[in-house]
Amino acid sequence: MEIAIASFIILFLLSEVVLYLRQWLIPLPVLLIAAVGLVVASNWSLFRRE
Repeated sequence: MEIAIASFIILFLLSEVVLYLRQWLIPLPVLLIAAVGLVVASNWSLFRRE
C-alpha cells in the first residue's frame, strides 16, 4: 500500500513539474524571437544610416 501511495505522489509531482515547465517553455521561443527582432531592427537602422 505504501508503494502505491509513493508512486502516486511521484506521478503527481512529475505531472506538476511538466505543467510548470510547459508554462515557461511556451513563452521562451516567443521572447527569443522578439529579442532577435529588436536587435535586428536596431542594427538595421544603424546600417541604413551608414
